[in-house]
Amino acid sequence: MIVYYYSATGNSLHVAKMIAAGMPGGALASMPRWLEQPRPATGEDCLGLVFPMHYFGAPPLVRKFVEKLEPAPAAYVFAVVTCGHHLLGSALHQIAGLLQDKGKKLDAGFYVDMVSNYIPLAQLPPPGRRQDRLAGADEKVRQIIGAIGNRAHIIEPEYFRWPCQAISSYWRNNLISRAPTRFTNSADCTGCGLCAEICPVENIRLESGRPAWQNHCQECLGCLHICPAQSINFGRTQGRTRYRHPEVAAAELVRGKAER
Repeated sequence: MIVYYYSATGNSLHVAKMIAAGMPGGALASMPRWLEQPRPATGEDCLGLVFPMHYFGAPPLVRKFVEKLEPAPAAYVFAVVTCGHHLLGSALHQIAGLLQDKGKKLDAGFYVDMVSNYIPLAQLPPPGRRQDRLAGADEKVRQIIGAIGNRAHIIEPEYFRWPCQAISSYWRNNLISRAPTRFTNSADCTGCGLCAEICPVENIRLESGRPAWQNHCQECLGCLHICPAQSINFGRTQGRTRYRHPEVAAAELVRGKAER
């Protein structure tokens, strides 16, 4: 079994690691790394996709990955979407549609409520609530591992799917291109370059020791959250708490990109 993951602040990487460790022969692979390969999958009989929900849908990078994906004809394909709240979303429907276009189906799909990293919208919950949410998430992942092990065919419901899909599509087609212009970098920047190292799409260049955002941002906010000086802001994020999953080291997030 192989679990492909895309993760900016560690939630999806943590879930992918749990699933790979909980299944016989489970292996991990970074979606950004494998996007550069001619065929991102070969003959695995069980294939997983683990990624965060962005704007109520699947991130553009994940959609691009699935469009290139060539699962084995008989492969069991599942998806796990990490999010702040599962009641609003269309990510599973989007992935199922992309697979259907290739003559393949999504056999199982799940949502895992964790801690949303989208702090331009809202501050992080207090530490105690974050711990409770992550503990609940781990329990949900253990249930998912059992379902995958039994090759269950379960697609969790997506409430208000059509409006969520419309918002997701509008963001991809009209708003995400503006994302690079919304980043700012304060004088606290030390020029460490970690933001450029973590970017899954190599959208950041260091110019005179300071980050400069290019034109193919995913709006994952990994650069903002990983900055040790907290000098990077995006919209209304000044003074808001940064986030990384407590069981995922910054080096692991960088490694996923560096393996390419």
